Amino acid sequence: MRDWLKQLFRGSGKTSTQKKSPNEGGVLGQFDLWDWWYEEFGDEERGYIIGKYNPFPDYPEGKSVLTDGNISIAHPRTFLSSIALWFNNPEGFSVALKFMDKAQTYPHSELDILSYHFDCHERIKFYYRWRNELEEALEAAIMACKEQIALAENAVPVCLEKFTYLSSPHGL
Repeated sequence: MRDWLKQLFRGSGKTSTQKKSPNEGGVLGQFDLWDWWYEEFGDEERGYIIGKYNPFPDYPEGKSVLTDGNISIAHPRTFLSSIALWFNNPEGFSVALKFMDKAQTYPHSELDILSYHFDCHERIKFYYRWRNELEEALEAAIMACKEQIALAENAVPVCLEKFTYLSSPHGL
């Protein structure tokens, strides 16, 4: 296992199915989401999520970034909307929707401009995908597009500064 991954991981000794205390274990603990996790998802759904969500393939076997270790993620909205996209398919729709709905409970005003830009992008991908199945999805996608367009003037310079390997669009 890679050294940096070992440094990130600090197991609690409990398994992913045992109820944990707030602030204990993984990203769910980091953002005090344990109560929500157990109220929103049943045993089968939690097993499905843990089995599918694997952003770090080298993570210790039998452990999940959701429930174990000490991974630092800047904001719960970022994490929740990102994980929703892992389940953005017909099989995982109900799980994805729960994660996206929870993400929207955190104000975007707490995000830096690039995080807000990517939040808009994730909402566009998510809601547009379900525009025919979910009554308000098309309107939510359009709203996210409008928000992203409105921030573009301020986001582009920050993006170009942060990601120096990107070429500057003509006219900037």
